[in-house]
Amino acid sequence: METANLSFNTHAHKRPVSMCFSYDLYRPHLFDTLLPVIDAIEICPDTISYSKNGKIFLDERIMEQLQSVNGDKKILIHGVGLSIGSHDSMNQHYIGLLDDLFERLSITWHSEHLAYCQVDGQNLNTMLTVPRTDEALALISARVQWLANRYKVPFLLENIANLLPTREYDYSLPQFLNNLQRSSGCGLILDIYNLECDEYNYHTSAQNHIDEINLQAVKEIHIAGGPIESEMKLDVHSRRVAENTLDLTGQVLQQDSGIEVVTFELLPEAYELYTPEELAQHIHYIRERIDI
Repeated sequence: METANLSFNTHAHKRPVSMCFSYDLYRPHLFDTLLPVIDAIEICPDTISYSKNGKIFLDERIMEQLQSVNGDKKILIHGVGLSIGSHDSMNQHYIGLLDDLFERLSITWHSEHLAYCQVDGQNLNTMLTVPRTDEALALISARVQWLANRYKVPFLLENIANLLPTREYDYSLPQFLNNLQRSSGCGLILDIYNLECDEYNYHTSAQNHIDEINLQAVKEIHIAGGPIESEMKLDVHSRRVAENTLDLTGQVLQQDSGIEVVTFELLPEAYELYTPEELAQHIHYIRERIDI
């Protein structure tokens, strides 16, 4: 039985807020068990696809599952491999996956991390923060506008957890995101767990970020739980959502914002840590805890 330290049952939302879960693997029992407690499904093109003979294909078993609820549940795309912040170009293989998904599913919106994961076409196997400069602002704004013209649905960018300490730039991260939103028209994802990782690891302030970000541009919140190892809070989504994360989420939802979705993210590698029924119970608890 999960217990709450603080309840947010008294706040009123400006609009209904949907509950979403990140789903990446073909698990029929998990899929069917979670459907009654979620309103939306987040899919990652990078992890529902495979490579064969130099080409990349979507996993047809997962596509059949998604098509079975297409229209009944919101389907959101959240990528890892677009590499929108790379100097040379975005990942064309990833764009090919987007083309396929948009052709076959009704997509509410798609999103990416404000990061780069390729240099000169070589995969770094991790995501790094972009420099918060006017040059990067112009580069990413143009790419956001290209994506908006191509897919005709909202495109969102998410704050990532820093793998390494970052240097001082002309803009704070929320200032950079606000400027990017104004110049490109993108929406924003507020990843509260990522803010908590940075706060723990580098003594930044999650609350200052929330106070500074334009919450009207935030359409989605991401929440997760992860371990602490070697005195670092890791951006590894392998745990239930902690109470302090839910506290902060509830506080954000009390404010006037554009938030329409809260997504609980769990890596596929962590599915085995919990039964489908335990995950469904935790999602139900999240909904009650933050009143969505």
